[in-house]
Amino acid sequence: MQPGLPWWDAEMAVADAYLDRGVTLLAKGGLSATKEVLLSEDVPRAIIDYFARSEVDRLGFATHGRVAIRRVMLGTVAEGLWRGAPL
Repeated sequence: MQPGLPWWDAEMAVADAYLDRGVTLLAKGGLSATKEVLLSEDVPRAIIDYFARSEVDRLGFATHGRVAIRRVMLGTVAEGLWRGAPL
């Protein structure tokens, strides 16, 4: 994590725009949504901890599927949330 580097700023801008589109889509559907960017080496734990200390009643996320050995070795954020979230 190195803010200020050109590649970092470009990647963060892409992520920010992606999240903005999701918030806008939810708002068009009549839902209230906010976005937060969490930086962590343990993404599922960071999301679960954020959720636990926030006044939110829903957590939404998008994921892409990992296949074969990568999934076995690395797991997925979705799987980490499924197994670690208290809800």
